[in-house]
Amino acid sequence: MQPKRNRSATIMLYVLSFMMIASLFTGFISNWAQQRAAQREIEAAQRPTPVPTFLPPLDPVTISYSRRVLQGNGLFSILVPEPPDWGEISSTYEDPFRRGRIFMRDDQHVIDAFVEEPTAPITDLEGLSQFFNSGTLNVSWRSYSAWKETNRILDTEQNLLVIDFEVTANNRTFVSRQISWLSEPYVNTVRVITPDNATDLLINMLDNLVPSLVTYTDLAQIPTSWKVYYDETHQHLIRYPSTWNVTDSADGAPATIEGEDAILRVERVEGAFADEADFTAYVETLPYFSSIQSVQNPEYPDGVAATSVTYLTQDADGNVGSGNALFVNYAEGWHLANLVMPNVEIDLHTELAEPASDAPQADQDRYTQYSTWNRLFDTFSYLADVDLAAPSSGVGNTPIIEATPTA
Repeated sequence: MQPKRNRSATIMLYVLSFMMIASLFTGFISNWAQQRAAQREIEAAQRPTPVPTFLPPLDPVTISYSRRVLQGNGLFSILVPEPPDWGEISSTYEDPFRRGRIFMRDDQHVIDAFVEEPTAPITDLEGLSQFFNSGTLNVSWRSYSAWKETNRILDTEQNLLVIDFEVTANNRTFVSRQISWLSEPYVNTVRVITPDNATDLLINMLDNLVPSLVTYTDLAQIPTSWKVYYDETHQHLIRYPSTWNVTDSADGAPATIEGEDAILRVERVEGAFADEADFTAYVETLPYFSSIQSVQNPEYPDGVAATSVTYLTQDADGNVGSGNALFVNYAEGWHLANLVMPNVEIDLHTELAEPASDAPQADQDRYTQYSTWNRLFDTFSYLADVDLAAPSSGVGNTPIIEATPTA
């Protein structure tokens, strides 16, 4: 029995010895790993943060300015520099500021063009410079991690306000210049952002974009918040109140826009219209037509021919309504804006004629009541070769560069 007990004790001794050695080794390994991890943290903290670098800038000679885009409310249009490939060009309307804008951006550049109607009129460059104070600019740059104004020039010869900036995003420095000018009642601005190694490109873009921005000041009496319907095939457009909605449309097809107690249909119409009888004959084919009321030939710029026909409607239940069909000949084709007001028996030509200042108050009230429809027909126009910018939510600030590429 003695030899067996000795063997058991010997085995137990080996096991305990192995466990002690393993424990010491594990502790050593753990301590070494902790020290190594701490060393890595120190090295990482001491290592400088890599600064992204941009690809070589575009050569301005390669850029084409042949495409034009229309802001979503119809306030203005502007040319598009290509390249770069902007992807979707967006449009916003920011109601508190009465500001419409178009912005284009890729991974190195931003173009932010906007037209706004200040609450208080601005009449000179000094007033325009005060309008773009530090508070206003701070809001516009809030998407960027840092910004500073580096220069400001009041160019009295060209009536331009020029402001230069240095801005930071994604640990990268950009340069920016905005040029603003007045076209009463609007303030127009084009702001371009490029990498700090592309100042020649920035200047080239501004030289081409600023003169290309067209504001439709002939519609200054129209609220800036009104939306626009634009058919890219037939190239006609009409603006309508922001509370109205497009209920049926397709490019190249008739569009229906519905509002409070009114339905508007906009379309290209085929046929030869030589005299008043041709227009009235067409109106007689419209749904629920009842009778012709009157015909007028409104004056349009550049000798464009136009005929307006008012008529009455009657539905199956005997309810009487009013209609106004405006035919305009644009680009050797007839375009029709037809407004129907159900349940209102009235000659829209009479009711929409602006009364004299000394006219009876009842006439003044009627004009006020129907002025929306009067102004709506004033916006029916033709605009060739533009694209309508995609709608986007109002942001109130210049969008940030999408990404920071590295060379």
